Amino acid sequence: MQEASIRTILYLIRHGQTDYNASQRFQGRGIDAELNEVGRKQAEAVARYFKGDSMAIDRLYCSSLKRTAETATPLAHAQNLQITSSIHLDEMDFGLLEGAYVADHLPYLRELQEQWRSGQTNIPVHEGEHPEQVYSRANGYVNDVVLKGYESEGRKPEKVVLVVHGRLIRILLSIWLGYGLEQMDEIEHSNGAIYEIGWDGRGFTPIQLHITEHLA
Repeated sequence: MQEASIRTILYLIRHGQTDYNASQRFQGRGIDAELNEVGRKQAEAVARYFKGDSMAIDRLYCSSLKRTAETATPLAHAQNLQITSSIHLDEMDFGLLEGAYVADHLPYLRELQEQWRSGQTNIPVHEGEHPEQVYSRANGYVNDVVLKGYESEGRKPEKVVLVVHGRLIRILLSIWLGYGLEQMDEIEHSNGAIYEIGWDGRGFTPIQLHITEHLA
């Protein structure tokens, strides 16, 4: 994609670490955990990544959960931005798994992952959401709110940041970049990682995925 055709440069950022991440427990939409010390340092590192005039951000969004708001706050302060939060950007609802240790549910998780990989992405987590539902609500918000109302002709591409969640990033990018939802687990993610993609008014193209150098 030529830069001249890019209307919006979209940065997806996974929130910083929480104690749930550190202990490998599910959070989802129902666990509103705060960042731990490592996560707060990652949030500061994210803000430093966007330092300088060439990295000035035009708009900043996050989910309705504390861990994304706390990750976005240092960037908002550094660039004098307001944070717009939305429940549509919340993590997948992991239902009965929320709060549980991943290691305690490995057989079920392997089965569910195989179902999703086979294309059955409308199968939900027990009493939670399925990937297609998550994509519908988040993609709808991005298209209806985040990418609307910007005329790029004669102007530099707008830079927009979404501070969101790991599973949500995998779901969105798998479809936006043409991999297919059944391939979402092929997308690497880690706390504080940044994904840069370009929007030309019709579709997305990857620029740089899973940026972690700022976290070193």
